[in-house]
Amino acid sequence: MIHKIKNKKGFTLVELLVVIAIIGILAVLAVPSLFKSIGKAKISDVEADYSAIKSAVLAEYVENGQLPYEIANQSFIDKYIDGGSTKTPLGGYYHIVPDYTYKSGEQDKPYINFGGWEYDKESKEFKYIEPGELQNKFKAILALRPYKANSNEIEEHSKLTESQFHQLGRDLGYQNIFLSNKDFKKYGMEIYLGLIDK
Repeated sequence: MIHKIKNKKGFTLVELLVVIAIIGILAVLAVPSLFKSIGKAKISDVEADYSAIKSAVLAEYVENGQLPYEIANQSFIDKYIDGGSTKTPLGGYYHIVPDYTYKSGEQDKPYINFGGWEYDKESKEFKYIEPGELQNKFKAILALRPYKANSNEIEEHSKLTESQFHQLGRDLGYQNIFLSNKDFKKYGMEIYLGLIDK
């Protein structure tokens, strides 16, 4: 008498569907925390760049007795920061804006000729700071702008979420962060970080 031995290879369709469902559930749970970690890492990179650029600006000030006139360009970054870049982790480019004036026709115009929205921790609301107030508050500002130095051609805007903003505020101090607009969903934000207080 010959008995047939059933050769059982592979998985049934139900077993495969259960495995796929489990992988899907794990992916749904893991992806948001992954994106949150990426967002936090970008802010950490901005904070590291901020510290390095601030040190470079202060070194330039000590060496030459003046703040750098140039908006952050690669040669300035290379002079003080190994492997540094003018491109920001949030999109856009770093610009160093000193508290100097330049001639425009007959008038002297300030480089810090912009205002920004400042977050008040007490009221948990934004208030607008006029251009003159920013100029009176800082000797130099690090601006994250959508164009490279010496160019006005828009390439890429900075993207900042509200949670990233609050992480930056807690780490650098809310009094040092200003936004060109307070709507985090709106495209086209510029971010201003106070480098040197007056």
